[in-house]
Amino acid sequence: AHHFYPHLFESFKEKKEIRIGSLGGGPGFELYAAQVYFRKHFPEIRCICTSLDLEEGWRPYAEHLGCKFIAGSFLDEQVVRKAGEECDVVILSHVLHHHLVKHTHLIQDLVLNSQVK
Repeated sequence: AHHFYPHLFESFKEKKEIRIGSLGGGPGFELYAAQVYFRKHFPEIRCICTSLDLEEGWRPYAEHLGCKFIAGSFLDEQVVRKAGEECDVVILSHVLHHHLVKHTHLIQDLVLNSQVK
């Protein structure tokens, strides 16, 4: 992603921490990958990661990977708005593929009408 969006990653250099959320994030594998990436390329930036998933059973795994876990649905508009307010970057998990057509407005609002990258 760094090669495709260099201006986005350059803006991270000005930050001391970055808040990354994953909608439908499950155990936090994508978030762990983001942490590893930032440790390698931006070691001065602290990553604060949050996984949002409907399945409460993922909580201990996400927390073991150093992530905050919020049990809830990414189809709940209030939950999505809160995630958008608390994150600089949001990872859209593969589970959105199954819901994207029906709930496009939620994702569009999150991406277009907030500060989320």
